Parts: sequence; C-alpha cells; structure tokens
Amino acid sequence: MRSISSSRAVAAALLRGRSGHESIFRPLARGAASRREGTKFDAERSPHIEQMPNFFTRIGFDASGPNSPLAAERDMIPYIVHQLWIEPPGEAPSSDPAPKDVQRNIATWTKHHPDLDIHLWRISELEDVLRDFEGHNVLEAIRICRFPTMQSNLIRLVLLYRFGGFWSDLKNFVNRPFLKELLDEELVLVEHQPLADPRPPGYLTNSFLGARPGHPFLLECLKEGLAGIDRRMTGSLSSVTGLVLMNRLFGRAKNANRVPPHRFLTIEEAWSDRMMRVAASYQSGSRHWSQLQKTQSLYLDDPDDSSGQKS
Repeated sequence: MRSISSSRAVAAALLRGRSGHESIFRPLARGAASRREGTKFDAERSPHIEQMPNFFTRIGFDASGPNSPLAAERDMIPYIVHQLWIEPPGEAPSSDPAPKDVQRNIATWTKHHPDLDIHLWRISELEDVLRDFEGHNVLEAIRICRFPTMQSNLIRLVLLYRFGGFWSDLKNFVNRPFLKELLDEELVLVEHQPLADPRPPGYLTNSFLGARPGHPFLLECLKEGLAGIDRRMTGSLSSVTGLVLMNRLFGRAKNANRVPPHRFLTIEEAWSDRMMRVAASYQSGSRHWSQLQKTQSLYLDDPDDSSGQKS
C-alpha cells in the first residue's frame, strides 16, 4: 500500500524529472500484451502519442523505458487513479495534509487495490503541464475560474489525456476491487450517481472516468470547456466545464454516429456495487458550488461582480 506522502513524491518525481524513481506507470495486467499481440497503434486515432516522447524527454522521463506509457499498450488504461485536492474558496493554498475524510477516501482505494498507484495532485505540481497543454494555456483558464470544482473539471481531462488512468472524485468511496476489470478498455464512462432529483437514464457523470492516454473525447471536452471560459460563458459551471458539457458532446457524437468505443457502467453497476458517494466536509451546505454560483460570477475577472451577483 502506498502512503499519500510517498505517492505525492512519486508524482513530483515524474514531473520534476528526478531519475531513478519508480515509474507511476506500472506494467499493466499480466498477459494483456499477449492477448493483444499484433495490435497496431493507429496514429490518426491518437495523433498526440507521436508527440509524447518529446514531452517525457522534456521532463526527464525515459520514454523508451519498459514502464513508459509509450511501451504499454496504447489502447489500454494504465493502472493509476488521479485525484486532486484544492483548498476551498477563501483558504490559502497549503502543503498541509488534506482533510481526514479525503484521507479516508484514499484509504478505501488502497484497501481494495493494494498495488494501485494513486496520486492526490495539487495544482502547484501541474503548473508546467497546464501552462502549455496541446497548444492551450489551461493554467491561465483555471486561474480565471472562481470555483475549485470548475478548475477540477478541466484538470481531470488534462491528467487523463496526458497520462491515462482513472479519475475519481474525492467523494467516491470504494466498496470492492474493480479497476483491473476495466484496464482493457479505451474509455470508461459511468451513469450519474443517484440524486433526489434523478437524471435521465444513461446520463453521464464526470466524477469517475477512465481512459487510455490521448483519448480524443477528453481533448474535445477540454477544448469545449476552454472555449466557454474564453468567451466567459454564463450559466451553471457544469454547462461550461463539467458533466453537462460532457453529456452535450456525447449526445452530439451519438447524433453524428461517432460515439467512441467505451465501457459503460450503469447506475447499479457503479454506485450500488463498486462505489458509493459520500458527502464531503469541505463542500457542504452553503459552501457547495451549486449554492455559491447562484450569487457569484463563475469568473474572478468579472467586472460586474462587485455586488456579488453573477454576470
């Protein structure tokens, strides 16, 4: 089992390019390569992979090594979970440990997946990646966003597109082992968790996602979100960067008969069996973004927000 501190050290080593550190990209499930023997990489489907050696060379990571994502099967999901901790609005960035409920969340992942690499990122660790990501300054965009959830919506897409693996919100607690059954997939999408006001059947959540590195659907969602921020799109933050945006693009893909191959977990498969959703101490009541966005602009540079009203 990896502690939070050692996991963060591995993540920092990757981004700083420290040599001699264990790769976060552990080999995938045994036998996967032999099962997929003869599989060819489709550069047209994932053109970004062609540019990945330059990225890993730039950060000092051996792109030709056996644990590199380039050496792994490029249409499979690496065995890693990405999470993100951002201090709630009004609190200064800190290196202090995350709240106890966040630590308990991570403990459920490591309990049921003891050989899993799990990384609790902070924005400060990702600034270089975010500043120049596929031709976009994502760092500038997230600094304009008022709410941590809005920032997190963008960063999860960056992490999965760049590194692959799984994204899980810090409110998703694990009931049993299940990640290894998903490693052969290219994309994993999940039906929205149960709500008092239910979503339509098949409505997707972005609270849990899985993807191989360079999946085009992720980049499409990211570009759409960045474009919305650039024009200071108003409305719910979910429609600008979050699950409403993702469902909008997925619906667009369905209408055009170009839905990407994916594994879909139903509400029962995801939230009654594999995971459960638990309220967070750091995002409760009046501190929740769904309440705050009713009286505050989504953007910190909104000149009309002095009264506390949305733009």
